[in-house]
Amino acid sequence: MRRTVFLDTSYFLALIRKKDSLHEAALGVAASYTGSFVTTDLVLVEFANSLSQPPYRATATAVIEKIRTDGNIKVLPFDSDGMEKALALYNDRPDKAWGLVDCFSFVIMKEERLKMALSFDEHFRQAGFEVPLLDS
Repeated sequence: MRRTVFLDTSYFLALIRKKDSLHEAALGVAASYTGSFVTTDLVLVEFANSLSQPPYRATATAVIEKIRTDGNIKVLPFDSDGMEKALALYNDRPDKAWGLVDCFSFVIMKEERLKMALSFDEHFRQAGFEVPLLDS
């Protein structure tokens, strides 16, 4: 079944880090999934921040450019409306350790009617989304 799926920072990081214990699981999904994808500018910022050390910067830039030009991946922008919605969710859930980037991702997933995230982050499951990589 083809469906549109959200791509999270943890998935992108596992995909490119060959020594990551989650690398093989990420590669398996990348090789087998045929649907379309959604991510956000904030996910790409978080990805770049995770690879900000000098040896990794060129890789981060190359991966981000590939994502941004891939016609099968829709990259949604972060704007003041998104900030308001993400901050509202962040404030409405003091019982959770969700970061603001995750909250924006959840807002986007609801607005885009996405039910599944490729992520290794338990927060997506806590927010009510399907996270098949956590089951692998």
